[in-house]
Amino acid sequence: MKIYLSGPMTGLPNFNRDTFNEVATVLRSVGYEVFNPAEVQLDNGTWEQYMREDIKGMMDCDRVLLLPGWQKSAGANVENRLARDVGMPRRSLVEWLAFSEEGHRVLAESRPVSIRLLEQLLGTADTERGNRERSQSLSVGGYAGGGAGDGSSDSISG
Repeated sequence: MKIYLSGPMTGLPNFNRDTFNEVATVLRSVGYEVFNPAEVQLDNGTWEQYMREDIKGMMDCDRVLLLPGWQKSAGANVENRLARDVGMPRRSLVEWLAFSEEGHRVLAESRPVSIRLLEQLLGTADTERGNRERSQSLSVGGYAGGGAGDGSSDSISG
């Protein structure tokens, strides 16, 4: 199985490469193939050029894992919507690790896992759960959509 990592990069220290690389290392250590956008190198590449390269790589993957902070990233939101639209399974990394047998296996087999990475993921889990709870409390008739009545949803599955 090949996994695509999606998350915030622009405006973060070192483009958030440390988090991307740590997650990629953990996943590879237990046998997954990973497309890691932090490993893409373009000479003087623009945001648009990086997105085009990353999306090409994403299309060769089997699922998308959304890293902490993805909701605030323009690029990760594009990737999330595209994955949804083409039927690719997608899930936040936190939810995948916490609630799936596959995620539990990764945690069990990837020792030692970076303490910093786990702390970041655990701190983000509370934020994601709070956002989800707020979204559900604001929903009308069971719909917590993507705005403007477009029928889209920020929920993720896979």
